[in-house]
Amino acid sequence: HLEAFAVEEANETAQEALSTLRALGDATGATAEALLSLSRAQLANDAPKDAVASAEEAAELFKKLGDRPAEDDASLVVLKAQLAKASYDAVEKQASQVRHRAREAGNKRLEAEVLRVLSKALVASRRAEEAGVTAKEALAIFQAVGDKAGENS
Repeated sequence: HLEAFAVEEANETAQEALSTLRALGDATGATAEALLSLSRAQLANDAPKDAVASAEEAAELFKKLGDRPAEDDASLVVLKAQLAKASYDAVEKQASQVRHRAREAGNKRLEAEVLRVLSKALVASRRAEEAGVTAKEALAIFQAVGDKAGENS
């Protein structure tokens, strides 16, 4: 029960912070960070549709601010939320875009995370062979960068 309470409390806190920033007319990184925190709380609170909307808005703000790593982080949350709401086609389409950006930036960990989410969407879409190839590719990248947590997840 404590964990559920903590998730709900995080959701409420993020909502309050976002409301305050918007009331102040803030359109900076603080609003984007609040949106990203809110999207994570929404995802943990089993509200993937809301999480997609919040994370997409955060990604757009980060893009306007020129904060590529934060934009990529928000884009990964979008993918995870799309997976949670069973929007497998959307995961596949967006994963391709985020993976391309990760490759351009040389961000191997992001690329591997994207591949992991994509492989889960492929499994859910009953495309096991593609999912296996994609999961192996993600594992190889995690191993290459020495990310033990990534290898084991």
